[in-house]
Amino acid sequence: MEFCECGALMMPKKDENGNILLICGKCGKTISKDSSGGYTISSKIEKSETIIVQDPSKSPSLSSTKIKCPSCDSMEAYYWMEQTRNIDEPPTRFYRCKKCGKTWRETW
Repeated sequence: MEFCECGALMMPKKDENGNILLICGKCGKTISKDSSGGYTISSKIEKSETIIVQDPSKSPSLSSTKIKCPSCDSMEAYYWMEQTRNIDEPPTRFYRCKKCGKTWRETW
């Protein structure tokens, strides 16, 4: 297990040549294996602030729950969780209304 200097977990991924890279999901830094078997920092990708969420009606893996939609007052929504803050803080729960499609996050 490798951690980035920003504190996030580095995830393995193969590049177009089949080489294994470690990529930080938080800051986008990539680390590749060097000839000695260790890893060296090769680049840093600009972080995008856009979160892409698939259409929940086409993704049966999303769970649903009973919660009131702030837009249409429907009582059914899909939900999922994402780690949007530091790793030592709890993940954020997102909801998407089954009726109107409004997406919102759980407020604390």
